[in-house]
Amino acid sequence: MHVLWEIASAILVVIPLLALGQAYRQDRSPRLLFAFAAFVVWEVRFSVGIAIHTVLTIDHTFEETIGFLGDLIAISLFAAAFLYASGWPHGRVRADLA
Repeated sequence: MHVLWEIASAILVVIPLLALGQAYRQDRSPRLLFAFAAFVVWEVRFSVGIAIHTVLTIDHTFEETIGFLGDLIAISLFAAAFLYASGWPHGRVRADLA
């Protein structure tokens, strides 16, 4: 059952991956590039998950670590896309409470 979820997830990630790739080719926006990279990371993560459950014999702790790191990288890339699109300033932001 776990393998089927990995396969379904990998198939579903292809849809936004292709859409973002096409949008990036037209617009060349860095936020689209960040989002595209995040979906690539997720696609690789799901592909590795499928390989682990079907072909490779790997310790469960190592498998979960790979999944966690893949998700963490993807989430960081999505955050970078959001922060870039929102114009988040670099460095610390002062809060004027006067």
